[in-house]
Amino acid sequence: MVDKFQKNDKMYSLGFPSNKCEFIAFNQESPMMQGNEGRFFRSLIRGMLDRREIIKKIYAEDAEGICFPALSLSSFSIENNSDWSFEKNEIQNRLKGFVDKDNDGFLEDAEGRKLMFRIVVNDNDFRVAVCEMLKAKLMKIGIELEILVVGKGVDSFSESSYYELFESVSNLKNCDLLYLGV
Repeated sequence: MVDKFQKNDKMYSLGFPSNKCEFIAFNQESPMMQGNEGRFFRSLIRGMLDRREIIKKIYAEDAEGICFPALSLSSFSIENNSDWSFEKNEIQNRLKGFVDKDNDGFLEDAEGRKLMFRIVVNDNDFRVAVCEMLKAKLMKIGIELEILVVGKGVDSFSESSYYELFESVSNLKNCDLLYLGV
């Protein structure tokens, strides 16, 4: 996305403070996000969401990584983002129970179910691009990410647009992550 703007010398960016923010929420009712395995997957996804990379590649460095709603000393802090990353060997060790049985590049469990997450995001080019970045990272370790884009034309969530957006999702329990902006 950034390339389109950087190549056009007639465009420039002005920065100004905003009260808008974006965050990914984990659906705690999803079986994939529960128990010790869920804790591992939540930590893995947090580690793959490199806010500095997102700000540079998606937002052309015209954004700021914040810790909202967490305190800056918490593990969610951008300064502590590396605490959530895993070494490749550790990831492989934690995913031992999953094998790519059908050689499609994605891991399956013992019953043949694909290791996959579903993320719901509203129809916002920047947020969809972040989801695509996360999808590419997960794909490298054999995890599929299905991106469910809903709420055409809803850029941020007011109370009414929030309900309209989630009414368009047939069964919220079938998603593991939500990418929200306020």
